[in-house]
Amino acid sequence: MCPMNAPALFACPSCQRGIYNGTPSCPFCGYAPRGPVLASAAAAPPVSFSAIIGGLCTVLVVVVGLGGFFHVVSGSEGATICAKDGWAVEDTFVSVDDYAGKPLLANLHKAKVLRALFSCGVLKRPEWLDK
Repeated sequence: MCPMNAPALFACPSCQRGIYNGTPSCPFCGYAPRGPVLASAAAAPPVSFSAIIGGLCTVLVVVVGLGGFFHVVSGSEGATICAKDGWAVEDTFVSVDDYAGKPLLANLHKAKVLRALFSCGVLKRPEWLDK
């Protein structure tokens, strides 16, 4: 018989001798399992705490990294996503109410946010800027 097709060998729970999977009882001690015995019945090894923390840190870095390219804009019409004018962690969540109806000079320190909101059509660009 080809070794790839051979039934799996596992230890008898009673006498610890090697028997083949699918055998109804142990030929050495006569032990008969109540249900089907599989060679892969061993429990999976526990996941370490450092592996969990490493996975969470990886997800956090990916979310922050991708979130640096987009504004999540909330307003009276609901939430939309606009592309940022460059990568930044700040101003990821923006409210239109903070910028609408205010003079441009009052929001000069947020020029990149205004430029992004104008380009995606959330805010209307003042007409005098186009002249």
